[in-house]
Amino acid sequence: MSKTHNILYVNWGTPDKEYTFKAAAKKGLSIYLATFANYPEWIKSYVPASNVIMTNTYDSDVLISDVAKYMKNHQIEFDAVLTFFEMNIVQTADLAEALGKIFLSADAARRSSANKFLMRLCCKQHGIPTPQFALFDNLSEGLWTLKKFKSPVVIKAVRSGHSYGVMKVEGKTRQQLKDDFIEKYTLARKQLNANFDEWMKYYQSSKSHFLLEEYIEGTVFSCDGLIQNGKIIFSTIAEYEATSGPYLLQNATFIPARFSPIVKKKCKQAAFEVMKALGFDNCGFHIEMKLTTNGPILLEAAARLPGGKILDTYQEIYHVDLASLFIDLLLGKKLIKKQIHPSGCMLIEAVYTDQVGLITQAQDTSRVKIPGFTLLSYVDLEKFTAPVMGIPPMYFYYQLQSKTWKDIEKLRKKIKKQFIIKVEKNWLFFLLKLRGVFPGKLGVRSGLLRFVLDRYYRRV
Repeated sequence: MSKTHNILYVNWGTPDKEYTFKAAAKKGLSIYLATFANYPEWIKSYVPASNVIMTNTYDSDVLISDVAKYMKNHQIEFDAVLTFFEMNIVQTADLAEALGKIFLSADAARRSSANKFLMRLCCKQHGIPTPQFALFDNLSEGLWTLKKFKSPVVIKAVRSGHSYGVMKVEGKTRQQLKDDFIEKYTLARKQLNANFDEWMKYYQSSKSHFLLEEYIEGTVFSCDGLIQNGKIIFSTIAEYEATSGPYLLQNATFIPARFSPIVKKKCKQAAFEVMKALGFDNCGFHIEMKLTTNGPILLEAAARLPGGKILDTYQEIYHVDLASLFIDLLLGKKLIKKQIHPSGCMLIEAVYTDQVGLITQAQDTSRVKIPGFTLLSYVDLEKFTAPVMGIPPMYFYYQLQSKTWKDIEKLRKKIKKQFIIKVEKNWLFFLLKLRGVFPGKLGVRSGLLRFVLDRYYRRV
């Protein structure tokens, strides 16, 4: 009779990570979870209450102690520890090292995008093409550093997730650039202090650390996959569209990338050089770069599998379950390199609005009949919509699958004509305007107004 493996997840991450638990459940594994008490209801379908270890997943020492205590009290050993959550890569690496389990090494974890400054330094030392960058810790330091850069630039939090604290700054004159920097830096700091996500409460010591980087023109892409014992098991290229700024959102994903085979090979090789420099091994990887006239230039290097709907899309297009393979890797199974051939094309798109007011008109989704179209989320009527801390709300999220990109582009235009919203100003808008929040201000300056917005604004 074969042994049932015990696998420990460090934190559950975000709502779109449920597929990672499904992968373990399909394998018949006993799933354990180290997390806080406020884990979501869907977790209970995969992890019984007795298998939940209450701890602080953002403090490595506390995490290791609480897991060790649980192991002793319950006379249990874990066959693998893992996370799919960016903000817990370092702590999981520390735990895996303490328990002698397979995972990304603790030093490599700290050189990943979990610490963007160390990532940049290490890549620069190894000759990896990277934007010009500098570290600053406060407004006056940032303004002094800004003098060394041309417009436009990007300010980026050293330790953050979901693009919080990332802003494009630009100006036609030095004074305009300075003024825009002051506004965007202030907004970026507010985002990190807003506690949108759980991890923000536990990264206080890192919230002052920012990078200033030159803005690079080019097409954003990622090289995603798995590496085991120095061997690439799976790799592919996804292409992205991003909003122009100031909040640089990746609003559209194209899988596979619309690049020629020669360009894809060049992009993969550039990403592999990044991983080699950073020491990535026995992990998933999500290397974001920009394809420029001078070749690929590094943006971010995450030692984890990609998030959102991307893994689902890889399974649909390439018939490869990366979450399941990653678990096999951590359990010590030797993986065979996957030869991939896409069976079609997939577009995943999020549409945002910076309008402020009440949504009074939206598409009747029950009547939409478009081949290959899947609606992921759509805004509700009578919902108040407004940017919060500069972040525009997403009102429409969908995926579109077909055999060719030509077909997808035709359908994409058709979809965008159908899914539009009408926003009208209501009493809440005029209250905000009275308090000086709108127009022209990107953030909410009052605790009372924040409460009102939280009541009327729900992110889809």
